[in-house]
Amino acid sequence: MSLAILAIGNGRSVHVQTRLAALSARGHKVSLLTENAGQDCPVPQIAPPPGSGTMAALKLLWRTIGTYPADLLHVHYAAGYGAWLAAASRRRPLVISVMGGDVLPEEQGGHTPASWWLTRRLLARADLVTSKSEYLSEKLRHLGVDDEKILPLVWGVDLNRFRRVDASGLRRRLGIPASAPIVLSPRILQPFYNIELIIEGFARAGISDAVLVVLEHGADPAYRSWLQERVAQLGLTGRIVFAGSVGTAEMPDFYSMADLVVGVPPSDGMPQTLLEAMACEAPSILGRLPRYQEMVQHGQTAWFVDLNADSLAQGIATLLADPTRRAAMAAAGLATVREKADLGRQIEALERRLDVVLARRRRAGIDVAMLAAIAIFAGVAWFVGRPKA
Repeated sequence: MSLAILAIGNGRSVHVQTRLAALSARGHKVSLLTENAGQDCPVPQIAPPPGSGTMAALKLLWRTIGTYPADLLHVHYAAGYGAWLAAASRRRPLVISVMGGDVLPEEQGGHTPASWWLTRRLLARADLVTSKSEYLSEKLRHLGVDDEKILPLVWGVDLNRFRRVDASGLRRRLGIPASAPIVLSPRILQPFYNIELIIEGFARAGISDAVLVVLEHGADPAYRSWLQERVAQLGLTGRIVFAGSVGTAEMPDFYSMADLVVGVPPSDGMPQTLLEAMACEAPSILGRLPRYQEMVQHGQTAWFVDLNADSLAQGIATLLADPTRRAAMAAAGLATVREKADLGRQIEALERRLDVVLARRRRAGIDVAMLAAIAIFAGVAWFVGRPKA
């Protein structure tokens, strides 16, 4: 059955773009309502014009949510004006896909008391909530979401796009010798993701011919400058390559070029970079977050380290010195992602649950309390952020 879906989320998010492309490829008519339009979004976007004020943006979001012809609303990330307004409208069915930081304020921050109240209210209004891990599912239960409304859905990887390829051309373009072992940092270039820890661990690993490639998605300019200064202090200029912000289409080349992929944030959901690396047969080094163990096991499909430079250095050195172990981990990782994180099969699971949700569709009145809270929240945000005289 082909559905008309009004998605709500960040048009610049690679995760949102990938999900919407997959739904569209299945024959669904998908449009994205977004506060942040993205250049590479694969579906039509409805967004406030650049420079719109907060109230103008809220009016567009509210009007679109109320009138746009769609069989269901699908919120990607359970925070933000569009998400909260979708709940306030009480238009049904309402599907929410949580990602991690939206429901883990005690780990990742980012919520005020008002925004956290709005997000909890949003979750309470949902007809279906998809969750990337049992850890997040348990958090949802703790927040009062009925178990029958939770759909375990890692979303996963398009295995036709993410697969091992010949990356020798990319290696030459980056000026990396053909024999040099490569460690890849693919996470967002911001302090939360501990990129400085990866650099310190790489330095202490002492592999003289290895190269660390650092990607720069969503880079914090000040943090990037500080990292480059630290690289110079460590005497690693030339052995640490800052490769810029890389588009989704080129990511399989970067994973395929890498001998190891490293991602060690202090908190996480189920990272897409882990699944993509596994699909491209590149073993990952991760922090010891228990939720990762739902997908991978230490020494078999990934390598866990403590969040300090010495532990990370030991992991890098151990794996770079053992190509047989790396090959076994890569093969096991590929088998795991095919079994547990094939995006096509995940979309099919979502479609089966949507059939049930649509059969139970019901209407309800507008949530006036949420509307008032959103207006107050927006007003306070404007007042705090307004130019000072």
